[in-house]
Amino acid sequence: MNKIINEIKQICPQEYYEIGYDSLSGLLNPEYSKYKYGISLARKLDDQIINQISNGPTDLYYALYFNINDELNMKTELISNLLKTYHIEAYPIKATEGDSELDDTYKKTLRYFFSHKLAAIRSGIGWIGKTDLLITSRFGPRVRLASILTAVNISQIGVPINESQ
Repeated sequence: MNKIINEIKQICPQEYYEIGYDSLSGLLNPEYSKYKYGISLARKLDDQIINQISNGPTDLYYALYFNINDELNMKTELISNLLKTYHIEAYPIKATEGDSELDDTYKKTLRYFFSHKLAAIRSGIGWIGKTDLLITSRFGPRVRLASILTAVNISQIGVPINESQ
């Protein structure tokens, strides 16, 4: 499994990413019950762009938001495909879904079937702060999240952070 973990680290360089591994057993909807584990990705946002925000998002922030989401979506696909080469079932979950990809349940309840924040907390990447944002030790709240569900545990499970630090 160390080989897989090293390949994931190459896909998501430590300079920009926090990677966590978590147990999701019993937390997913029945149709995803074969996936007992998850990989959480937290991608650092550009401090210079975030520091420019004062009275609402800027055009630079919007561009960053979409670019990072695209990057995360690509990384989750790459990692899922990597795991499949090792015969490990994997299911990538995008950083965000487009309006056309959201189902009727979401449109009625504003709830998605999976919470990246929950997975990140369970993996030990971070905790929920006062403003309901995920806070990481290295990057603070300046992150975007994505996840991969797996049927096999490929690394030591992180220790969940259930209380604000």
